[in-house]
Amino acid sequence: MSGPTQAVQELSGSSKPAGLLSVEEALCALLFLRPATWAMLGLNDTNPHFDRAVLASRLPENDRREDFVRTHLKADAEGRILAHPFPKQDSAMILALAQADGLIRRKPFAPAAGPGDEVEIIRFWDCAGY
Repeated sequence: MSGPTQAVQELSGSSKPAGLLSVEEALCALLFLRPATWAMLGLNDTNPHFDRAVLASRLPENDRREDFVRTHLKADAEGRILAHPFPKQDSAMILALAQADGLIRRKPFAPAAGPGDEVEIIRFWDCAGY
């Protein structure tokens, strides 16, 4: 490998290809960097929009951190949005993020949730430029 990618890797001391985001970096960009950038540009309505969906499978109780669970979203016959969380949420699972339609927001110490429970979501199609 040579050229700009190798130069960035050498300068940063990283073996990760330049421009390749981890799941955490991508989510931080969506949740924090994008709204901050839009606010500095003087744009209105810069915060992520949370909506409600019906959970399609079980989620365990959450620990002390707020989590954002990658999920597939689809409407049922009644028009309700169903959230189908991906079974593996490992930070190295960038493919699950690429395949996701949104995120389920899990607040700190949220109790276990099961099919039919309502959850907070961010729909990626509501995030212009994401």
